[in-house]
Amino acid sequence: MDIIANGRQMESLSLCCSLDGATSHQFRATTTHHAYGPVLPFLRDFSFTITAVHRRVLDRDLFPAIADLLRGRTQLRSLCLTVLDETVQNAVGFDAAVWGVLPSLVNLRSLKMAYPADLSPGLASWLIPRGVLALSLAMDRTPSPYGPRDLTSFLE
Repeated sequence: MDIIANGRQMESLSLCCSLDGATSHQFRATTTHHAYGPVLPFLRDFSFTITAVHRRVLDRDLFPAIADLLRGRTQLRSLCLTVLDETVQNAVGFDAAVWGVLPSLVNLRSLKMAYPADLSPGLASWLIPRGVLALSLAMDRTPSPYGPRDLTSFLE
């Protein structure tokens, strides 16, 4: 992605798309450094939303690659990672492990995240940085193979 590789001065990046092919390699290729230094060194706000995927798309490394791109970015203030449909989440690798990036984002103030089926409420509340002032969680309404999805224990 030229935007990621060459957007050196970019502070805010918001992408919303419907996928018709694998794209994780574009995030992996630029995960840490480009020929001219760190990728997106001034990034303060990042948003990536997938609205749909082609039925033949299977890119389970997409969200792990995005998490690696964001990991340790202390200057990041707002983050939005949303994939609402559980079937789409499975196709693009959005699961509880992606939430593992959150503790490394120590200056995060605003967070909007999809809530994957395999994430326990106790772990979710522990992973969210304490400095978050605005929180929005999105959950698929379809029944999960992991059992009922009840956030009441998260809210306690």
